[in-house]
Amino acid sequence: MELVLEVENLEVSYGGIKALQGISFHVAKGEIVTLIGANGAGKSSTLRAVSGMIRASGGRINFKGNDVTGLASHSIAGLGLSHVPEGRGVFTRLTVEENLGVGSFIRDDKEGIKKDMETVYELFPRLQERKKQLGGSLSGGEQQMLAIGRAIMSGADTLLLDEPSMGLAPLIVQDIFSIIKHINAVGKTVLLVEQNANQALKASHRAYIMETGRIVMSGNADKMIHDPEVKKAYLGGH
Repeated sequence: MELVLEVENLEVSYGGIKALQGISFHVAKGEIVTLIGANGAGKSSTLRAVSGMIRASGGRINFKGNDVTGLASHSIAGLGLSHVPEGRGVFTRLTVEENLGVGSFIRDDKEGIKKDMETVYELFPRLQERKKQLGGSLSGGEQQMLAIGRAIMSGADTLLLDEPSMGLAPLIVQDIFSIIKHINAVGKTVLLVEQNANQALKASHRAYIMETGRIVMSGNADKMIHDPEVKKAYLGGH
């Protein structure tokens, strides 16, 4: 098992408040791993610390054998990690095509960029149909597709996805999770933060459950779906 990401005793503080209280987890190459938990559990803070958007106050983050703790986000991105933040962050005044082009700005391999653009349009035919439309004119689901497409255009082999289903209609949510599984099948490693625990567990290999800045449970995603405690607390079951 080749570990892409190893996080050890990670701590993050906002002022005097500890958002993460020494969490440890790992992601192996080719996995989809999901972090689930209630709002305020520390899931998004975890992704932001891993991608360098916020600075860890303790612990260590290792990505592809490199200690990236404290590195700037663009340096971590350069190692092959792309973060799709909550809220999508689409450039509303740029076209779909221009948004995707922004994703590839750190690359100079023209053939690779062309190939990835074809992959994105294959994955998201709707984006190809709308490539001359402004990002701001797209629906929420299309904007989420564009945000994921832009991450693919960066050439990253590891994607951090923060709440990709938030605010989307149920049918579109299913589309997004099918796409995440497809991206994984073509070789991308995915660390997912998601409040739709049911869909996330169905799509994932392994999962970690977070509560108030701590990991309280981890294991095989299939087993978690059928765990009575997990069902009761996170899946709306009894």
